[in-house]
Amino acid sequence: MSVGIIGAGKIGSALAKHLAKSGYDVIVSNSRGAESLRPLVAELGPKAKAGTVEQAAAAPVVFLAVIWSQLPGVLSKLPAWGGRIAVDATNPYVADGSGIRLVDLGRRTSSEVVAEMVPGARLVKAFNTLFDAILAADPREAGGRSRRDAAGRTATL
Repeated sequence: MSVGIIGAGKIGSALAKHLAKSGYDVIVSNSRGAESLRPLVAELGPKAKAGTVEQAAAAPVVFLAVIWSQLPGVLSKLPAWGGRIAVDATNPYVADGSGIRLVDLGRRTSSEVVAEMVPGARLVKAFNTLFDAILAADPREAGGRSRRDAAGRTATL
């Protein structure tokens, strides 16, 4: 099965690593184009390839791992989802010169907002509560019972 990843930052790259290692064909995309992904794809191995956002979004399962403020622009260019699965790993915050702040969504949840941007998709919210270091870590470490904190320290559960 093919999996698309829109966004190749820390979260998107960590997801791509685990999926490719697990045997899935992974199409990684970003806003800078396939050429900028050459080092990541080489690291991920033969199950991964770089593609456009449209190519990644055409996969049966698509992970959304872009910055919240870029999400509307990225998703507005895509065709109807037709029942494909969109896994939303985003968080509604912006980082600017004054720090990090949550986006005011009114009375809606971020999943409701994203669902409007991916009409026809089966939306799943996942991976948005994990630090990238935890997500990138080997899940089998300590028999599958470990976690890394933001400083990269490992704690066995």
